[in-house]
Amino acid sequence: MIFLGLYVAFFIAGTFAFGGGFAIIPFLNDMIDKYQWFTTKDLTTIIALSELTPGAIGVNMATYGGFLAGGILGALCATLGLVTPALIIVCMLAHIWKKINQYQSVISAFNAVKASVAGLLFGIFLTMILPLVSDSIISLQNLKVITIFTISLALARIKNLPVFVVILVGAGLGILLGS
Repeated sequence: MIFLGLYVAFFIAGTFAFGGGFAIIPFLNDMIDKYQWFTTKDLTTIIALSELTPGAIGVNMATYGGFLAGGILGALCATLGLVTPALIIVCMLAHIWKKINQYQSVISAFNAVKASVAGLLFGIFLTMILPLVSDSIISLQNLKVITIFTISLALARIKNLPVFVVILVGAGLGILLGS
């Protein structure tokens, strides 16, 4: 029954994960607690591999998370579960979008959803960064991670480098620094 569970859990995530691929992360975090299909450490790996591999980030996360939970069939069920709501919603709304997108209430609703997603992502960021600083912020390992984070942020925001370049630089720094 894990395969139906994967489909349903990722269907729910696909239904409510507005804001792009990273919006699925809070749902994956909930799956850790509810189903134990993967761990928090696995979640970090899921995010990293999803960034490194081509394709939609959310779909990559669903595929890898499903694979961890149930192998190849689990990957298929999770991926189908994630994309089914988008397919249904796009088919239903495509013909009326041009009529409703100029209304202020629609604009306000989508702005509110984006703000909610940003808050959820910030909460997950805190969940992932707090273990680094709770033990000892002055440890050599934490300084390496903070250095890579700072350089990646600078490359992405100040230099406006493409995401894949920032990821490759981060991976190279990780290898060089042994972090």
